[in-house]
Amino acid sequence: MRIDIICSGKLRCRATIRQGYKNRGSNMNNKQELENMLARMEARIGALKKQLRDIPDGRLSLENRHGTPTYVITETVDGKRIRRSLNKDYYTVTQLLQAQLMRSEMEDLKHNADLIRKAALNYRHRDMSYLVDHLCEKWPDLNKWAVRDPLMSRQQAEWAKRPFVQSSKFPEGKKHTTRDGVKVRSKSELIIAEQLYDNGIPYHYEEEIIIGDIPFAPDFTIMRADGKLMYWEHMGLTGVTKYLSTQMYKIQMYVTADIVPWDNLIISFDDTNGHVDVREIDAFIKNRLII
Repeated sequence: MRIDIICSGKLRCRATIRQGYKNRGSNMNNKQELENMLARMEARIGALKKQLRDIPDGRLSLENRHGTPTYVITETVDGKRIRRSLNKDYYTVTQLLQAQLMRSEMEDLKHNADLIRKAALNYRHRDMSYLVDHLCEKWPDLNKWAVRDPLMSRQQAEWAKRPFVQSSKFPEGKKHTTRDGVKVRSKSELIIAEQLYDNGIPYHYEEEIIIGDIPFAPDFTIMRADGKLMYWEHMGLTGVTKYLSTQMYKIQMYVTADIVPWDNLIISFDDTNGHVDVREIDAFIKNRLII
């Protein structure tokens, strides 16, 4: 089968791609990430403390009594230290060993939480999006992608800016507008577009491609930092049989053009209630698009 990308300008191919470290998530508030990490640590510390309350408060030791290894617990009862054998109480032995591990984990968590708390308090965050928008308004010919991320490869920046033919089907369905002015069809696609934008990943929305003699328009066409084109289809109406049949047909046609899920095609879904899992979107971006 034949596959062509329809465009009004020529894409300059380069044999060698200049690969740079990407300035990922330039609009992401990393202070919030630190605070989220701190919250997870504090929740873990709280869970460990609760678990420790159900474990006997004693010190476990292993002694040799008449040639037989013996587990012994030393605990304080009514102000007196009492030692007793636990050889037949393996559940308590296991609990005491777990308590040692939990106390060690708590010690590390408290140490790291103190460091993160100080880092979050002193973290400096400047939202560069306003400055970028101002520069692009003042100099409209600037490549906004290259301005947002100075370390973006030239091939990526040129690809992001070049004109392309967008699908003209059902324009009235494009009701949601992204921060960079792209009209998309659903809230789930809006989330994907915003996540791509936040991570400095350029994309074309509903860029037409021809497979055989039939036009198709993947939801997102994306160029990775290594120059590889990726395609992203989001399936929204998962409770509608006719819709799913159409989507399955599209996937079959993509496969004939070597656009496949195990290589260059990402497929995400809404659940039957029309909700998308943002964690899944984030995982696709981190695992498939950021290299």
